[in-house]
Amino acid sequence: MELSFSSCSHMRSLAGQALLLIAAMVALVLSPAVASAQNSCKNCPVGKALEEQFPEAPEPVTRRADGGLKHDLMENARIRRAERSYMRKFWMAHGVFLATNVFDIEMMHQRIAHHKCVEGGEGIVDPHASRGEMYRKDMIVFGAITGMDLLFAKARPPKAFKWVPFIGSSYGTVMHLRAGIRWRTGCW
Repeated sequence: MELSFSSCSHMRSLAGQALLLIAAMVALVLSPAVASAQNSCKNCPVGKALEEQFPEAPEPVTRRADGGLKHDLMENARIRRAERSYMRKFWMAHGVFLATNVFDIEMMHQRIAHHKCVEGGEGIVDPHASRGEMYRKDMIVFGAITGMDLLFAKARPPKAFKWVPFIGSSYGTVMHLRAGIRWRTGCW
């Protein structure tokens, strides 16, 4: 593809306009007139400057009946309530994961102790594994999954990824529930 001279000059004029715009914005921000105009407020209550009415960190605001602005503390409460609800769901899902893990271990122990069955799960060398060995193996995995999920949940993922901390607990719940039911209905 060949570039003609007119297209190159057009590109140079766009670059020049962009530089001019950036220079104008810098001059506007640095000018003392703008700084003094930012400190005055036409709609502020008498005797209060803009800095006194609003903090430096942006917060949600609503318009008052008299035309002024006030901090919207309800928005912060809604955010905290949504976060508490999200963490409640998180702990509920991981609690169910823990319960199915205990169910699987206890069903396995009962069947091994009374029915001459053997453990066939991965990572267990002894076919007649003790209850303590099973708890050690499974609770280390449970702690690692819950810890990673908790770190991700506390990082406040965007709405599109809020389901990610529930993958490990959901998979573990299904696997341990199936294994516990298999122990209950018959040995492998």
